[in-house]
Amino acid sequence: MGHRHLTEEDLIPEIRLDTMLALEEIDRSLYSQMELLEPFGAENPVPIFLSQGVKMQEVKFIGKDKNHVRFRAQQGQVRIEGVGFGLAEVFESVDMATTLFDIAYELNLNTWNGRDKLEIKLLDICLRKSSALSKKTT
Repeated sequence: MGHRHLTEEDLIPEIRLDTMLALEEIDRSLYSQMELLEPFGAENPVPIFLSQGVKMQEVKFIGKDKNHVRFRAQQGQVRIEGVGFGLAEVFESVDMATTLFDIAYELNLNTWNGRDKLEIKLLDICLRKSSALSKKTT
């Protein structure tokens, strides 16, 4: 057996996308269907969705080092709140008012002050004109 050399591409983390989803399809019914698949773990990963042509609005930098973001994602007339951990640098260099994105995310139920609200946990993002997310997708 010969030695295999790793390339830079081999070191790019991969995201496994389960399905394309329009933001208007996100509702309690979808979340309830996801809950039927639990428990999630190594053998049964959390579903990851892709939405295309999304605007990012009301972006706020959060965390001690301001390297995380909270935002509202909008597609058509539909808006949903979300959070992205470690993704602040992506948001700093782009004009949010005019840019459309493709986003990969998990769907979460955020419970705060006794109220439940669906939100997205952003895993990766790229400019809409680009053909691939920054992490390899499978």
